[in-house]
This record gives sequence, structure tokens and C-alpha cells, in this order.
Amino acid sequence: AVAAGGEGLEEEEEWKQRIDEWAKNRKQTKVEATKVQDFESAKRDRSLDDFEERKLYGGAMKLAFPKRFLDMSRIYPIRDNDEAWVDNVSDQSIFIEMFNHKPKLPDNESIIFYTQQVAYSCEALSANITELGVLEQGDLPWLPHYDDKECFYSYAVAEMEIVRGKQETEDPNQRGNLVQVFLVNLRWPHVLTDCVLTFNAPYSWAVKERPFREIPRLKNRQMFFDMIRTMTMEDWSVFVMPNATATSAATDKADAAAAAPAAFSSSVAGGGG
Repeated sequence: AVAAGGEGLEEEEEWKQRIDEWAKNRKQTKVEATKVQDFESAKRDRSLDDFEERKLYGGAMKLAFPKRFLDMSRIYPIRDNDEAWVDNVSDQSIFIEMFNHKPKLPDNESIIFYTQQVAYSCEALSANITELGVLEQGDLPWLPHYDDKECFYSYAVAEMEIVRGKQETEDPNQRGNLVQVFLVNLRWPHVLTDCVLTFNAPYSWAVKERPFREIPRLKNRQMFFDMIRTMTMEDWSVFVMPNATATSAATDKADAAAAAPAAFSSSVAGGGG
């Protein structure tokens, strides 16, 4: 009788464990199903394409872009001189970076230099600039222009092949995602700053981790120009102005590191920026 009772307890405990495991799996399945449902709903919700003004750098800069982009700094540490926004539904991203102004780098070559740096920093397997241009008053109506501040604004559109995250392997034949990269270089010599905005829009995935929403490339291009047209600077005091001696030393060092770039290669080797 004792033996039988012991076996009964063991069997009851085993069933409890099975039930607990089943409940855990069921809960996890429901959570995953909800995520998929939310993801699919977001793919269909075109109201997320509506522009919304965002306050960047603590409100010093304002820029409007689609609601579907979320502030990456809420989940990941971002440097104070950077802004990072991502859209997990379309796999697109927007980055804004502030660099020391490089006065010895010619204005008309600066956008090529920064496009090259982006390709290097993401270790692009290939990169081709397909479009270059200068931005005028009508393109950036809320920013100072050459007549008063000697500012210079230019843009580039590039096609890059990028391997990232879980895709990375040691396979020399590894293929990457095809990404349309839009850049604008805002040269503000009066505050010793080069501001670079990058909009990344993948359109073909080597390994599709999830069924991303595919947005037409012409629509991405229109979004880029509509977005930068809204940019305003509300507070120029965010730029720290060093003393003359420090400025001269920093400028010389920056210029040495940023010699005029060579012609942009159609096959950019991976490497540091």
C-alpha cells in the first residue's frame, strides 16, 4: 500500500509539471501570436506614415518624419551627439550625427567623404553613389544659408550591400541586404560643426528575419526630401565653442584625418571608419 501510494504521488507530481510546462508554452505562444498580430496590423496601418514633428537634442533641433519611427535611445544607449530612430516594421532607420567641422575638406567633396565613412562604418560589401546634389533655400527653408552664415548643404543617394547582426558568418560568399542610403551633409562653419543625417531604406533582404513591409523606393526618396525640408534649429547654443587656440589645434588634427577623399569606389572594402 505504501509503495502504491508513493507511485501515485510521483505520477501526480509528473502531471503537475506537465501542466505547468503546457501553461508556460501556451502563454508564450499567446505572447508571440500577439506580437505577430501587432506587427501585421502595423504593416497595414498607413496612418503610421503620417509625419510628426520630433524634438531632437533636447529640443535644440526639430525634424518631422513618419510616426512609425521610434526613438532608439529608449532601449539602447545613444551618444549625446547622436540621434537614432528605427522602424521595425519596414526595417528602416534614421541617424543624425554631429562632427567637428573640417574646413580644409572642400564643400563639394564633403558629402562623398561622409558617404564613404558610412560605408566603412557598416562594413558594406559594396557601395555606389547614384545621385549627388546641392540643397538650396527652397530645399531647406528653415536653416541659414550661404549668404548669411557661409553654410553649405549637399546630399547623396547610394546603393549599399550590408551584412548585419545574425547574418554575419565567415563565408566569403555571404550576401547582404540591399539598402538605399540617403545622406545630407549640413556644414555649419559658424558653430564648427558638420551635421550628417542618414536615412537607411532596405529593399531586399538576404535573410528575412521577419516579413518586413516593403516600401517603394521612389516613396522613400520623396520621404527623405520631405523630411529634411522640415528641419529647424531652435537653439544654436548647444554647440560648444572652444577658444581660438583649441579650435586651431582641433581643426588641424581633423583636417589631417580627413584629407580630400578619393573617387568613391563601387566596391568598398569592409573596415573601420
